[in-house]
Amino acid sequence: GLGARVALSCAHALDRAGDAGLGLIEDMVLLGAPVETRSDAWAAARRVSAGAVVSCYCANDWVLALLYRANSPGAIAGVGGLHPIPCPGVRSVDVSDLVRAHTAYSEPATL
Repeated sequence: GLGARVALSCAHALDRAGDAGLGLIEDMVLLGAPVETRSDAWAAARRVSAGAVVSCYCANDWVLALLYRANSPGAIAGVGGLHPIPCPGVRSVDVSDLVRAHTAYSEPATL
């Protein structure tokens, strides 16, 4: 949740550094990200990551849906933790079968 938002903010800061920030992140795996799904919001992460950028989302995470919209009243795009990300190079993984609630992200998963 919040950690995913911080990681994405760090990726944006590295992207603003220009060439100095490119490739400094090996891989990014974001769980239940409370950020918009707009492609441009994720493009910075793709540019600064040398490896994979993965967004794990849970379509039935109603806690994230309510809290995100309450704290981001102007947001019109989808929420990253609820929907796939339409950005080339970002892999979206639906974990709805593994994550039953927002708090379940911190529980060990049996794969």
